[in-house]
Amino acid sequence: MTDLPDIVYVVKPGDDNDELRYSLRSVVNLPHRQLFVVGYTPAWVRGAISIDVQQQATKWLSSTRNMLAACSDPRVGEDFVYFNDDMFVMHPIDRMPIYHRGKVDDVIREHHILVSRGKPVDTRYLNGMERTAKLLERLLRDRESLLSYELHVPLPVRKSEMLKALAACKQLAVAHKRTVYGNLAAIGGQQIRDVKISKVKPRWDPSWTFLSTDDEEWQRHEPDTVVVADFVRGIFSSPGPYEARP
Repeated sequence: MTDLPDIVYVVKPGDDNDELRYSLRSVVNLPHRQLFVVGYTPAWVRGAISIDVQQQATKWLSSTRNMLAACSDPRVGEDFVYFNDDMFVMHPIDRMPIYHRGKVDDVIREHHILVSRGKPVDTRYLNGMERTAKLLERLLRDRESLLSYELHVPLPVRKSEMLKALAACKQLAVAHKRTVYGNLAAIGGQQIRDVKISKVKPRWDPSWTFLSTDDEEWQRHEPDTVVVADFVRGIFSSPGPYEARP
């Protein structure tokens, strides 16, 4: 990418979105052109371009519809970085790298191990992962080399290629569109562990460039203990350019 990419946030309904506020503050660490909020734009957001989308029956269908709206909007550049509201860029970077999680079958196996141990796993999400893998196996006539891009870090996207991916997985109720896109567009990338912090995966490091939390971790506060949410809030304590000033 010779020019700066846009940033595209896919956002659920609701003005009370504290994670989005701090995620928007964190994008000062990533050079970009324009910033789009797609789906629902909270009333306190300023300086972003809104693309309003009627939300669907499930969060997965809504997310896919939002991404389709972003990729169909001529104001969004061909190259953009795809964010969710729970992703934080903790340190300055020149550009967004491409990361993957490893082989799809290995990630599926990890989730089944968690299920066998009685850990909380969304079975709809796991089922969607398995159906996505079968779709890609059929389209690419390959299973062994399929990579998972289901990480809680931003994803560099080429709009024309994402439109192809969305068309390919439109029949899936829980489409893992990041993974469909990454494999159909053959984007490659570097393998990393997922950075989302939760009760199941509580370990994190202040040196990480990216962090993410689930809702429970974002609400957790323990005196005399540095929890991840307090760490993020401390780093980005000042209002950013994409929010109304108090």
